[in-house]
Amino acid sequence: MNHRTYIKNLLESFVKDTRKVVSSTMFIKHYDTFNITLEEIENMVCDEYRAGLLYHRYAKNDIKEPYEPFISGIRYFYRKFFSESTVEEFIDDCNVYSLHKDILISYLKTGRASRHELLIISEVEYEKKKFMQSICNCLNYISSRKKC
Repeated sequence: MNHRTYIKNLLESFVKDTRKVVSSTMFIKHYDTFNITLEEIENMVCDEYRAGLLYHRYAKNDIKEPYEPFISGIRYFYRKFFSESTVEEFIDDCNVYSLHKDILISYLKTGRASRHELLIISEVEYEKKKFMQSICNCLNYISSRKKC
């Protein structure tokens, strides 16, 4: 089976299965095992899912952002689907950890994350875990509110 057929079958299965559930998210990650364009993926998914498609291709010579493409994806979907509410309301609705709200709010507003509280070194591991949970909460909120 070639890679395009594999991805097409994977997407078709996802679309079929997600019609039975309230929300779902799908991530496809590959390491240059195949070259597939956004247009090809859009043609593989039905119209109801096309609006919620986030395609991210890493460039070889670019400096990567932390948590790429998830944070930039959250910003993209906020602007696309949730801009009728304030960034603060959106972050509250996503149930973001309180110490990370300012970081995500500043990123969604400006594209640059900033933190005003001091970081306590002994709590770094805990904060990393909570930050990842906040990212997941945002993605879950987005996927549960928008049928893409």
